[in-house]
Amino acid sequence: MYKNILILFILLYSSLAFSDCNLKNKIIDNCNFSNKNFERYNFSNKYLSNINFKNSNLFGAILNKTSLKNVDFSDANLFGAFFVESSLENVVFNRSDISSADFTGTTVIGTSFLKATKEDTIFGKMKIEKPEVVKAQNCKLVVSKEYKFDWAIFILGLSLKGTAESDKFVVNSLCNWHPKSTFLLRGISSSKGKEKLSINYNYCTFPVSIWTDEDNKKTYIESSYRSICLKESNFSSNTSHAKVKWVGIDVKWTCGFGKYCFTDKNLRVNGPGYVPDNGNQERQTISRMNNALEGNYTFSVSANKGRINCSGSFSLSGTKQHYFIRLYDNCDDAGSGEY
Repeated sequence: MYKNILILFILLYSSLAFSDCNLKNKIIDNCNFSNKNFERYNFSNKYLSNINFKNSNLFGAILNKTSLKNVDFSDANLFGAFFVESSLENVVFNRSDISSADFTGTTVIGTSFLKATKEDTIFGKMKIEKPEVVKAQNCKLVVSKEYKFDWAIFILGLSLKGTAESDKFVVNSLCNWHPKSTFLLRGISSSKGKEKLSINYNYCTFPVSIWTDEDNKKTYIESSYRSICLKESNFSSNTSHAKVKWVGIDVKWTCGFGKYCFTDKNLRVNGPGYVPDNGNQERQTISRMNNALEGNYTFSVSANKGRINCSGSFSLSGTKQHYFIRLYDNCDDAGSGEY
């Protein structure tokens, strides 16, 4: 009797332990499907996490409206696969064949396509998300909300051309020039086959060019920072808490994902620092008066010809040169901060 109970317990435990790898389940987690054949298999509307599909055949597989997290498709055959309106988070397609695959409407976070074969691959209407702070080595890049979409598109482009972890590739390069620093992305543009980033560092804005050699699949990056940036870098590294003499206050409105609007704006600021005339202007400059610049401030701002009126408060440390008030069109905070 005890023997039968033990056998029943073992069978029940085995069933529970490996139930997550049952392909009929809606949630499939922590499974090794490497070197398997899933040709034209339908994974639609499932949740796949921590899955190994290395060297597997997923020719024509259907993964529409599927959530994939920490999934490895390295060296897999995904020719003609469907990922329509799916969610990809930390998914690896390195050296896989995704020719003629369809990623229309897919949400992408931290996904790598290094050395993947991409002939006639469809990347239409992808929804790409990236963190607003990218960290690498001992440096970080702050991507403000108005440039978040541009940055995500740019990073995906680098990844498709053959640079894995391309966001860290950029920050690592910046960090080699200016260790232990924080950078602020101010814009992205294209010119003569090169992508140009506008980077703000230590009150200094300089361009960074990035391009890929299609023949040898190598990506290059070069900085055109002015000498003053490097001088200020050395100064700030020794006096990281040095007080500034003035702070520029700017306002931006975010209206919809990745866009900002309301170019007309009237800003009024009150607080311990000195604001010349304290009148309504598009930008305010706060200066020290009797060594009192840091502290708490209130602001009021209007736009859209006076139809939008917002107010709030913020604090200045007295060690940063710029403060950006970022607001949604309903006056909610959209990521304000000092840099």
